[in-house]
Amino acid sequence: LAAAYRAPLCRIVPAKMSIFLTGETGNQKTELTALAQSHFGRKFNAQNLPANWTSTENALEWVASMARDVMLAIDDFKPSGNANSVAQYHAKADRVLRGAVNHGGRDRLNSGIELIPGHQPQGLIVASGEDAPRGQSLQARRLQIYVAKGAVDLTRLTQAQADARDGRYAAGMSGYVSWLAGQFDDLKRTLPGRFE
Repeated sequence: LAAAYRAPLCRIVPAKMSIFLTGETGNQKTELTALAQSHFGRKFNAQNLPANWTSTENALEWVASMARDVMLAIDDFKPSGNANSVAQYHAKADRVLRGAVNHGGRDRLNSGIELIPGHQPQGLIVASGEDAPRGQSLQARRLQIYVAKGAVDLTRLTQAQADARDGRYAAGMSGYVSWLAGQFDDLKRTLPGRFE
């Protein structure tokens, strides 16, 4: 919830971390992630999230650059296969999450040796999966939340999902963004100092 309401402030104070929900299959990680994402549109749900870890690195980097001042859910981090496949999965997560926190995309050269700027992430990533990306540096740049079996009250989850489908969360975000817009210039001046 905090990530959803933090994301619209990224233009003023860029996010310096990501959120990562981990836990076993069936612990409702994706459902919780979808509830937070539904603040940015009532059609978001566990079967309709903006990104998935099965996408390529370039695709995830592009989506993260388009998700300006919003929360971006990337679901289903579940490396599998041989050791090389697992290592590639972790390398992809490292590139995407590190780029999001460092606010830098991967620049490239075209065949004429001209620079093509990378796609810089613009929002806040909330990801989920059965495993978590490796690397001490990456761990320092994310808040990892373990969702234990039975931690989510399914009756309350069902009601929250109905509220999300009815647009209540999106309406709350709309009101919040309208409130921010009315004081945006003042926030640009004061929020960086308050953050520091």
